[in-house]
Amino acid sequence: MRISTWALMRREIIRVMRIWRQTIFPSVVTTILYFAIFGFVLGERVGTIDGLPYPVFVSSGLVMLAVTVNSYSNTAFSVYIEKFNRSFEELLSSPLSDHQIIWGFMVGGAFRGILCALFVWLTCVFFVGAQMVNPLYFLLAVSLTSMVFSLLGMANGLVAQSFDGLNVVATLILSPLTMLGGIFYSVNMLPEFWQQAAWVNPLLYIGNLFRFSMSGATNIMPNLVILVLVGLIVTLYILSIWIMRFTHYVRQ
Repeated sequence: MRISTWALMRREIIRVMRIWRQTIFPSVVTTILYFAIFGFVLGERVGTIDGLPYPVFVSSGLVMLAVTVNSYSNTAFSVYIEKFNRSFEELLSSPLSDHQIIWGFMVGGAFRGILCALFVWLTCVFFVGAQMVNPLYFLLAVSLTSMVFSLLGMANGLVAQSFDGLNVVATLILSPLTMLGGIFYSVNMLPEFWQQAAWVNPLLYIGNLFRFSMSGATNIMPNLVILVLVGLIVTLYILSIWIMRFTHYVRQ
């Protein structure tokens, strides 16, 4: 069973590497464009935010953005394509347990998220210099966040009935939460009411963890954010298991 689980993980990892022009390269290009527009053009006018130069402030958010988008997209589309090609049924009929299938896809999505985070961080280093105040927290932030959004992609890929169903979560949920997650501004710049409302957004917590790990600035205790991420992983994992069990029931 361990061999079969590793085989599924290895397949997903190889798929990411083979189509690197679609999985890695776009994140680097997007980061360069963000720096060109927000980092330098607006950065000269904005100055500093929370004691950080604006390009430095933005860079941690761009790394987080790369992790969330790529981890989610990889697992969601990989699972749905398996369903679309009717090959997911073979996995369900195989000796692999639901846990092994979920781990196989989750590791593939997390691998893509971590790899994109590395390349985006290197791009940030090129533009604004080395940033890594707390390496351990950075590793935790990248690893846990990639797992969270890989599992979210897994759940959405299992329930989606079309490619449009995959884009609903990315367009109507992830994108607004990301843009409102303090990537390009500080929550301290908002009026009092909106500051309180902003803390309902989980991506604001995650963004603060990335900013703390890279620059040392934060609006919340990083250990609390780690606990939130662990809770999200457990919740989404249980949800994925429940959907898998329901899928077995429907097939029977």
